[in-house]
This record gives sequence, C-alpha cells and structure tokens, in this order.
Amino acid sequence: MMAEVTPLPVPKPPLVAGNSVLAIVPKDFESAYRLANVVFTAGMAPRSLDSVEKCTVAIMHGLELGLTPMAALQSIAIINGQPALFGDGLMALVRGSGLLEDMTETCEHDANGPTIAVCQVKRRDQPTWIGHSFTRAEAQRAGLWKKQGPWTQYPQRMMQMRARSWALRDAFADVLRGIRSAEEMLDVTAAGSSSTAPPPEPRRADFTDAEADPAADNKVEAKP
Repeated sequence: MMAEVTPLPVPKPPLVAGNSVLAIVPKDFESAYRLANVVFTAGMAPRSLDSVEKCTVAIMHGLELGLTPMAALQSIAIINGQPALFGDGLMALVRGSGLLEDMTETCEHDANGPTIAVCQVKRRDQPTWIGHSFTRAEAQRAGLWKKQGPWTQYPQRMMQMRARSWALRDAFADVLRGIRSAEEMLDVTAAGSSSTAPPPEPRRADFTDAEADPAADNKVEAKP
C-alpha cells in the first residue's frame, strides 16, 4: 500500500510596499452608477448626496473637472440643484492645473473678530496678480455675520473661503468652469429662505458700459 503524500503548501505572494495607489475611474455611465451605488449603499456618501443619482452626477461632474470619483464625492455638494465645490476642492483643482504660480491669504482682526480677509493669486501665464477681499461689513449686510453655524463658530474661516473663491474664480475660470464654492451657495440658499434675502451676486451681463460694477469694491489692489 502506498503511503499518503501530503501536498506542500502553496506559497503566498510576498507583501510589497511602495507601489503606487491608483484610483478606480469609471469609463462609462454604467460604471459610474455602479460605483455611486456602492458608496451610497455603504452609507459613505456626504449628506447633500442623498441618492444614488446625486452621487452619480457628482462623480461625472468631478471627472469633467479632473477629480477622481472618491475625491469628487468628498468635494462636490449638490445645493439647490446645482453642483458646488467646497473651498478646499477649489484649491485642489487650481493647484492640480499647474497654472498657480503663487498665492497669499491674509486676515486682519480687531477686538470684535476678523475685519477683512484678502486672497491674491498669480497665474503662471499672466503678468499680474488678481485679488479679492471680503469684509465684516459685507458679511453684516448679507445677513451672515453671527448667523448660527459656521459664521458664529469660525467667522475667519468663512471670510477666508469667500475671498478665496472669488479670487480663484476670477483668475482660473477656465479651470473651474463656472463652478461655485459650496460655502457661498449654502449661504445664498439659507438667505433665500428668508424674506430679507440679499440680492444675488451681480453678473457682468447685468451692467451696461455706462454703469459701474459694484463687485469692483471687493477687488484689492494687485501686487506689482
């Protein structure tokens, strides 16, 4: 009788460190929908993305902007039916474009808190700086100052995000493709539910050549 032969264990592949981590990027609508469904079912979608369809739209919109699916889900919010990017997401897109040469952000204070936030940016393909500011007086006129929530808890951060979004949108319109900051959209939506809602942000088409653009008050003197 032949002796039973014990098979040798199959060697396991060694653990390898240092490999590059690659994102899963869908190639068609069906793949984007399946990925969105997994994220939504797992309960890992942000609160504003409260359906598989909204998650899918966020992924697709992010792909058009150059964001990977998971980055898009964390950066894009659907506010009043429109996609918007949180301030850090705007910054990530601009930095990723390779067009940002330099950037400065400052905020001045007095005894009552921040008084003015300023953001200035310099594109590599442009000779001048572009800057914007957002002041406490503007926040008060818009009904934002001391409003319950982030404006009470982090007023400096909120003023910084407003100045940053305006500067980045002016300097990198081709990169951001018209998308607005989520912080600004949330403020506009919240204000719109009140009878004392401030007027919407002026657009260039609202003015004739003979009229002055009030948005110019927010622009700061560019660096030489």
